[in-house]
Amino acid sequence: MVGLRCPTSGSDLGPPDSAPTPPQAGAIGTPPLAEDTPTGTSTTAASTATATATATAAPTSAPRATTTATPAPDVVEYTISPGDTLGSIAAQFLPPGEALESFMQEIAAFNDVDDASLITSGQVLRIP
Repeated sequence: MVGLRCPTSGSDLGPPDSAPTPPQAGAIGTPPLAEDTPTGTSTTAASTATATATATAAPTSAPRATTTATPAPDVVEYTISPGDTLGSIAAQFLPPGEALESFMQEIAAFNDVDDASLITSGQVLRIP
């Protein structure tokens, strides 16, 4: 009579009518026998799970750089009062180290003012 063979390992499983042979220690799908475990340690489901988790590789994608838009410079809105001139307004908001005349021109250009003498009370100027 011909015995049965394991399709994966090719090992002899014995005759078809005999009792199954106990699995060999270390065979695929079987836990190690007590004599195969080093002294002082035990094999449990928890340690198996830890080993599996440790063996899992972490994602290797690099962090993406993000860009932020540079905000527009702060703009102040100023309502012209009676008696204000472009020069007096520019003097109130003059940045340190900037010449008054150039800042007046900057305000005029920013507000599409062609003639500084034509500004009127109640008009709103945007100061860059």
